[in-house]
Amino acid sequence: MGRQGSSELRVRDSILRLAYRYRLDPNDLLDSFIEAWKHGSTQQATYTITCRHSNTQSGMFQITHNQIISQFPIDLAVLTRPESFRHYFQEFKLEPKDPSQFYHTIDELRFRSRNINLKAKVVEIPSKRLVTTRWGAPASVSNVKIIDATGSIRLSLWNHQIDTVSVGDEIDIQGCHVAKHMGNLQLRLGKKGTISINQGPVKSY
Repeated sequence: MGRQGSSELRVRDSILRLAYRYRLDPNDLLDSFIEAWKHGSTQQATYTITCRHSNTQSGMFQITHNQIISQFPIDLAVLTRPESFRHYFQEFKLEPKDPSQFYHTIDELRFRSRNINLKAKVVEIPSKRLVTTRWGAPASVSNVKIIDATGSIRLSLWNHQIDTVSVGDEIDIQGCHVAKHMGNLQLRLGKKGTISINQGPVKSY
């Protein structure tokens, strides 16, 4: 087995150990390493990955979960061509998570955090603005204000999403990410995020 093959197996084993230990999707972990390589670090719902340094051959990554839990290098061949590496994860079976164990509060959110789950209350829905997307299509957007016991943040909703919520609704957001808009943190659902209305009594924040 060549150096590249043995290096890929070490990376595979390291990612799968983390995935089994913390009940994470190894493909999501790989995407997080790529994000950290591009931007220096990335914070997910239950862990943070930092690229400590990189060169023309590899990057050295540190994974923390309240404390440092692992550190290892990943070849640039894996980071730049991840699709050729994902076959290592085909047999991995992820047990369902208990969503109640993985909720953030607003004061914990950081720029570029991904896979965020949040429970909050809608307190303001600005009028829809008509914009043109980067693909040239017209769309409506509203940056809805939501709060929890720790603070407030804007949630960007588009088109039909805007009409699914009302002021006073308790909402459950799954799989969103944190971006910036005009210098302020903003939640976005993206392609994978979902939003639903909680049934039951409304909390008093």
